[in-house]
Amino acid sequence: MHLVIPSVGLELPLLGLTPRGGVIDPPLLTAGYWIEPYGAPVGSPEQADNTLYVAAHSAGDGDDGFDPLLTADHGAVALAAGDAVEVRTPDGTVTYTVERTQRYGKRALAGAAEVWEASPGRLVLITCFQRADGRTPTENLVVFAES
Repeated sequence: MHLVIPSVGLELPLLGLTPRGGVIDPPLLTAGYWIEPYGAPVGSPEQADNTLYVAAHSAGDGDDGFDPLLTADHGAVALAAGDAVEVRTPDGTVTYTVERTQRYGKRALAGAAEVWEASPGRLVLITCFQRADGRTPTENLVVFAES
């Protein structure tokens, strides 16, 4: 399985991840992880039974999975409303359209009801909003997309 965002030149392998103690921490820097037990990648929009959540690291140096989601100066999000996000599985490809992006404080993300609502046909991408100065990020970037 792969996650592809043509507008920012991103293509990542997509693997499953079960959070431990409520913490989402992808083990590899160069892959995207769909978060179990929420929605799984499907081959067509009609098969979706929940929101599909995909998390990946971003460090801002261009080498980590979701680095292309940020502008080179780390000042903004590189994605725009209307951009396509493809989830490719052996059973087919589902194309999602970016609706919006939102930054959440690290402590606020877990309680952000609009992020965690079950909505079949919705894709949510989650990563750190890496600061340009390299200090520990204090925010997460969340991308909301619909099929």
